[in-house]
Amino acid sequence: IAGADVTTEVCVIQPVYSVAINVYKGWGDPLEGATVTVDGVSVLTDAAGVALLPCSAGITNYTITPPTNDYHPYSGQFECVDATTTVDVYMKKACSMSFTITDGTNPLSGALITVDNEMRVTNASGQAEFTKTFQGGWSEYTYTVSAIGYADSTVTVWLTDDLTVEPIALKKAYDVVFTVKNNLNIPLSNATIIFNNSIFKTNSIGQYTFYKKINGTYNFNIGASGFADVSSTVTVNDAKVNQTITLAVGYDVLFTVINGPTGSVVLSNDPITVNG
Repeated sequence: IAGADVTTEVCVIQPVYSVAINVYKGWGDPLEGATVTVDGVSVLTDAAGVALLPCSAGITNYTITPPTNDYHPYSGQFECVDATTTVDVYMKKACSMSFTITDGTNPLSGALITVDNEMRVTNASGQAEFTKTFQGGWSEYTYTVSAIGYADSTVTVWLTDDLTVEPIALKKAYDVVFTVKNNLNIPLSNATIIFNNSIFKTNSIGQYTFYKKINGTYNFNIGASGFADVSSTVTVNDAKVNQTITLAVGYDVLFTVINGPTGSVVLSNDPITVNG
């Protein structure tokens, strides 16, 4: 119309896409009855393990809930680019782990077992079970067994199916407490303790505690600025150990080796023997 505004409505028709999600039991047969959800729409897989759903163009999130607790739920993404997109999903089996803990002779109740942030406590028979908790399919898990008065046991396993762990015998363990003082019997804070090739520092009262050490002999070296180092061993034998170390004041000795009594050339790589 000449001399008048014209308003035109434009209707943009979005392409209609669909996704076929094929759900399998591990690497085997189709999984019937799983709930597949895409963009808020849920469909059960058929006998062939297939769920056909509408989807929007681009990246889309989806979830799969298995019909029983024999498999772990799954979530993922796919990209809709064609009229029909196909996605294959292999569900991981939900596996159980069973434990029996002893003190070497008798069942150990009250032991704490931790696997992937899941925890169980052993019963009067020293047993505990994680039922349908973990993913199979060569999944890696590390478990730790701990109990008061015993050394921890940590093991990594690859889980493919339900696992009954071989009975675990915990070993009795004891604390080793170091107290470091100077020759005036004053505690030395921030003294360095090298114990089993690891480095530690004493606290404000000159102490450091090494927890849960099994019977045996351990090497240590203790040093502090201005004091001579002490290297020795400590032995754990069915009891807690309180080890007090007194450091003597120490001084640095600098050797300069030259070529003769009146020489001026500094020599290198010459051996120096002190105290024998």
